[in-house]
Amino acid sequence: MNNPGKILVVEDRPEIRLLVAMAVKPFGHTLIEADSGKAGLAAIHLHRPDLILLDVMMPGEINGFGICRIVKQDPELRDTPVVMMTALAQASDIEEGMAAGADDYIVKPFSLVALRSIIGRLLGRSGEEAGRP
Repeated sequence: MNNPGKILVVEDRPEIRLLVAMAVKPFGHTLIEADSGKAGLAAIHLHRPDLILLDVMMPGEINGFGICRIVKQDPELRDTPVVMMTALAQASDIEEGMAAGADDYIVKPFSLVALRSIIGRLLGRSGEEAGRP
C-alpha cells in the first residue's frame, strides 16, 4: 500500500477496538483509539485522522452522532470521512447517522472484509483492503 492512513476508532468496547486493529494494521494504517466521546473529540483535534470510525452508543455526554455533527460542521475537519459503526440497525438510526454527516454506516456485528472495503473506498484505495488478510 502506498499511503497508509491515520485511523481513529472511537469505541467503548475493547473487543471491537481489537477487531478494528485486526482490520487495519496489516495495511500499514496507524490506529488511534479512544474509548469515549470526550476522548474521541480530543483525539480528533490532536491527531487529525484521515478517517474516523465512530460507535454511536458510548458512555459520557456525547454519542457518535454528536461527534459526527461536530466534525462535519468544523471547516477544518468536515472533509474527514466518518463511518458510523454501531449495533443500531433501524432505518431511522441509519438516517440519523447520515443526516449527522456520516460518509458510511456499518452495522455490528460486521466482517473484517466489509470494514476493510469501506476503509479502502473512503481512503481512496479502491478494494485494496478487501482482498487481503
